[in-house]
Amino acid sequence: MQRHDWTWFKGLFAAATVLALGACTPLSSESILWNRTHLNAAIQQTDAQQLLLNIVRQRYNDPVLFVDIGSISSSMSRSASLNLSAFLPTGPARNSFTTAI
Repeated sequence: MQRHDWTWFKGLFAAATVLALGACTPLSSESILWNRTHLNAAIQQTDAQQLLLNIVRQRYNDPVLFVDIGSISSSMSRSASLNLSAFLPTGPARNSFTTAI
């Protein structure tokens, strides 16, 4: 009967478990505050770019266009996926190498 060394499989399973459990951490208030601050800065920057673009358009008698942000979705989500596949032989295969211990 051939004995398989499963240490590599145990290590892979442990690493996958740690990664999967690490993705289950809740969203903290710091991450929400960070996202809000950066979202506010992005809105201010795009408003300034839009204003500058419309000034240039008006200079060349092109029609101006203002787009306002009506609402922002307040939902946050996090997702992760992991796919593993393996071929586990059940017996000795043809043309396989064997080692004697």
